[in-house]
Amino acid sequence: MTIPSGVIEVDLFSGEVDSEDHPEAAHFKKMLEEEACDHGCKLMSFEVRNGTVSFSFDDDVLTAKILDMLHEKHP
Repeated sequence: MTIPSGVIEVDLFSGEVDSEDHPEAAHFKKMLEEEACDHGCKLMSFEVRNGTVSFSFDDDVLTAKILDMLHEKHP
């Protein structure tokens, strides 16, 4: 699999969360989509495997903002 540039990957859920259809993952995806919409961009990719979430936006500014938020929460 080829991973696009600008993909954020974070261990966010327990290993039981293994697809974007899982309720926790679906809720997180919806939040990301809403954030993207608020910034006038799109969520370009979203994948969940064994609790690890990978996602990307078509906006570098939003990507940087999300990375900063994740870093603050998980230094």
